[in-house]
Amino acid sequence: MKKPFDPFDDRLRDKQKRRKHAEVESAKKRWDATIEENFKKALEQLRFPMFTSGDQLYAVMFSIGISVQFSYVRMNAKRMLSKFGYEVYKNENSKDGRWRINGRSMTVYANFTIMTKCGKTDIERSLLEHEL
Repeated sequence: MKKPFDPFDDRLRDKQKRRKHAEVESAKKRWDATIEENFKKALEQLRFPMFTSGDQLYAVMFSIGISVQFSYVRMNAKRMLSKFGYEVYKNENSKDGRWRINGRSMTVYANFTIMTKCGKTDIERSLLEHEL
């Protein structure tokens, strides 16, 4: 006689979904290292600019052969750029803090340590447009 179907039978479970915690953590660390390396390559190509944006980073990653989607750059930009000393540079004249440059609304990231070395505390919009 055939046994009835048991949805809780361990033999029927998907093994991929039941990975150990250590395996999941090591995979996450490898993925974060890959993301960090991609952002580092893009910033090196730009020679660690005073300002950058997600559009600019995506264009550089694409030009040096890193095959990524724009959503990948947008989702990881704030976290990864903070590791390299960049912070969000908010537009005080805008409600959402984004900058309108070349007809597009974008988040701008600034490296404030470079800005203070150059003696710049507040940046004009024209310089920002020139940089991006």
